[in-house]
Parts: sequence; structure tokens; C-alpha cells
Amino acid sequence: AFGEPPDVDGHDRIFILILDISDPVFIGFFDPAVATHPVPELRRDVLYLDERAVRRSGYLARGTLAHEFQHLIHWGHDADEEDWINEGLSGYAEELTGYPEADPDAVPSFLNQPDVDFTNWPVRAFPAYYGSTYLLMSFLAERFGQPFIRDLVAQQRNGRFGVDDAFEAVGIAQDFDSAWGQWVVANY
Repeated sequence: AFGEPPDVDGHDRIFILILDISDPVFIGFFDPAVATHPVPELRRDVLYLDERAVRRSGYLARGTLAHEFQHLIHWGHDADEEDWINEGLSGYAEELTGYPEADPDAVPSFLNQPDVDFTNWPVRAFPAYYGSTYLLMSFLAERFGQPFIRDLVAQQRNGRFGVDDAFEAVGIAQDFDSAWGQWVVANY
């Protein structure tokens, strides 16, 4: 759905490291610094999951695994994508794998605060940001299809300009502004 994952270490597999993540905010993460380690032998395609989530909430852990796998794939195609696109697509990855809304607060938080500026992603984003971008990417996938999503991930331009380029690349007469307007109406 998003493209082929990178292979920085020459292994066909993606490593999943289950560990105690000391920050309770994080359930899992992808660390590009490991994938780009200066010593090639130490580079890995690896995703990290918190062991407490794996033991206590399989749904959340599996949804987070899908979320972080999209980050890994996206990084391999476009390492500097804007957060709102990347996080929205990771939320959509949760939906695709059968774990929609792994964070049950994200969508309701957005619906209670629909005027959040999701294109201006803060350092510590709160659930409304995740809910808004997930709903937008899910809408774009449903409305314009998987080829559009795959091309969006591969676009080298970022944010709204990457959305415009993805529309053009797959031959859809649309742009970000018009698609965003349709999404606003759909939310209403």
C-alpha cells in the first residue's frame, strides 16, 4: 500500500525490538539514526515496541507496529516528509491492517476540536492532530485510491506540494485545496 520498505542492512527482514521504553508517551517508534548509522555494519531496519503494550494491549501494540512500519517505508522513499502527512499515513496504516484508531482518543479529540491546524505539527502533538491527519489520509485513500497513496509516499516534494504532485502523477484532476475542501464537507 505504501511502497517497498528500505533495506539498509542487506537482510530481507525487518527487525522488531521489544523493550521497556521509559517514556510512557511512546508505545513504539522507528529511529532513522539506526538506519543511517555511520558504521554500515550497525545499520538496521528496525522498529521498536514497548514491552508493556505488547503484554497489556495487543490491539494497541499491533496498531503501533503498523504505524511505525509505515514510518520506516516512508523514510525509505522520502526521509524529510512533513509530519502531518507522515503521521496521517501511519494512522491510515493502522486502519489498513485492521487496527483502526489504536489510540481511541485521537478521532474524538479532533471532532471536539476540529479547527486544529494539522499542517503545523507541534513537537509534542496531542491526539487531535493524529485524529485529523488520520481522517484526512483515510479520506484521500478512499476517494482517490491506493495508487494515489503509494505515489504520495514516493513524492520528493513535501506537504501540500507533494499531495499536488501525487494527484498529477496518477492523472487525477485535483489539488490539495480542493481535496481538503471536500474533506471538510465530508467531516461536516
